[in-house]
Amino acid sequence: MPITDAFFRIDTDDTLRETAIHGSPDYPFKYYLENIKDFDLGCVDWHWHTEVEFVYIRDGSATFNIGADRMVLSEGMGLFINSSIVHRFESDSDCIIPNIVFSPELIAEKDSLLFKKYIEPVISSSESYLMLAPENPEGRVCIDLLNEVFDEQNNDNVDELRTVSLLMELWRHIYLLSVREKGSVPVSSKSNQARLQIMMQFIYDNFRQNLTLNDIAGSVSISPSSALLIFRNYIHTTPVLYLIEYRLKYAASLLATTEMKIEAVADETGFNSCEYFCRKFKQLYNVTPTEYRNTHKII
Repeated sequence: MPITDAFFRIDTDDTLRETAIHGSPDYPFKYYLENIKDFDLGCVDWHWHTEVEFVYIRDGSATFNIGADRMVLSEGMGLFINSSIVHRFESDSDCIIPNIVFSPELIAEKDSLLFKKYIEPVISSSESYLMLAPENPEGRVCIDLLNEVFDEQNNDNVDELRTVSLLMELWRHIYLLSVREKGSVPVSSKSNQARLQIMMQFIYDNFRQNLTLNDIAGSVSISPSSALLIFRNYIHTTPVLYLIEYRLKYAASLLATTEMKIEAVADETGFNSCEYFCRKFKQLYNVTPTEYRNTHKII
């Protein structure tokens, strides 16, 4: 999406899977030029997609959360995010990130030799992401190819054939970088990410109720301590804090789109105390619910 003064949000389903379609069925590729600061709360919030993603930091710096890892990337660095990996970007200041999201099947058909030999080993590997550092020779090559892809998208008449040709060359280097750490994603990692998504869906379905940590952990039949560990490892928060933040974001949507009284919004989003709701809302948004409504009301 273009850089504007508006605030954007990532739309996801109950498992955090992004609902946006990147490209089209006959050309599953999309180029974006984004400023992380343009997103609500300066955050491209938690989401995942089956497509792979390449990000380049053109200006500024940002914190990237990918799976269980957290890192700061600065100007000139690049990043490859693997298929179906939950991730989040955040920045307190302007951070311009041209990026591409595409299906690996754009490069080769799923049942083809190329897919089985060069694509499947990467998307099923233990690598959730690869950092592309300009001081590393192979990282530099990937960044240069990535910028060629970006430049092509800025032409008046985009050459899809050249784009795919560049993506294939880029993928060759990603394959070479990835296969150094051979092996499949550990079963425990896959299982825990699945548990995380189920617990999140349980929160979405029941956030109006008086949920406890035991309730959330019980949705996947694990102990409260295990639930805490999974949330902390993957999205760097606790189940209860995630529940509260989800309630507050839902409340913000109600404030902007309805005429409901503040007390009714608090009750609708699972807060037993309006005073507590207002306090937590200001902690997250730095304004009161009424102030938020006055500045975000959708007519």
